[in-house]
Amino acid sequence: MKSTRKWIAAIMAVLMLVLMAACGNGGNAANENKAGYRTLEEIKAAGTINIGVFSDKNPFGYVDENGEYQGYDVYFARRLAEDLGVKVNFISTEAANRIEYLKTGKVDVILANFTVTPARAEEVEHAEEEGITFRLLTNPVEILGDENGFVTGIRCDTMALGEPDESGRRRPEVVPGAQFTLDCDAVIMAIGTTPNPLLHRTTAGG
Repeated sequence: MKSTRKWIAAIMAVLMLVLMAACGNGGNAANENKAGYRTLEEIKAAGTINIGVFSDKNPFGYVDENGEYQGYDVYFARRLAEDLGVKVNFISTEAANRIEYLKTGKVDVILANFTVTPARAEEVEHAEEEGITFRLLTNPVEILGDENGFVTGIRCDTMALGEPDESGRRRPEVVPGAQFTLDCDAVIMAIGTTPNPLLHRTTAGG
């Protein structure tokens, strides 16, 4: 049970909006490739990642007076591209086409917020009852491993919301001296509600 809870805690879906989540309907890898999904290696080779964000929903994702994308989701999109060492290409997205854009490969990642609803709040409540821990305002910076290549933990920065900027948005800022390590033996990069096709395409026997 202890190992299982450590494993579940490592999911941290609210933290890692940083995975190549192509929400497919299943099928084999050949069918997925036809749909246009790109692997992490392909994205890095291309030097650009396509990320779907809102363009009219301040403070989550919007276009400012200079025609630049801004917002919470945009901040994380830029951070993801920076961590991958690629440029980011923003794709304007609406609530109705978020999943479609993933399925068709028009975007590699969706960072368009899903608002709080009674049903989602209930799911969070049930998850907490089952022992899942949600770590908010936490930024994973490094996955740790042993000499055999097995995961041993995740190094994280503790974040705090800074002062509001001109748009009223409070940008997350690193709290100095508050870095910590979350012990775990597996990490699942998660976004969306369906399996990431990269998992079985890059895992032996998957």
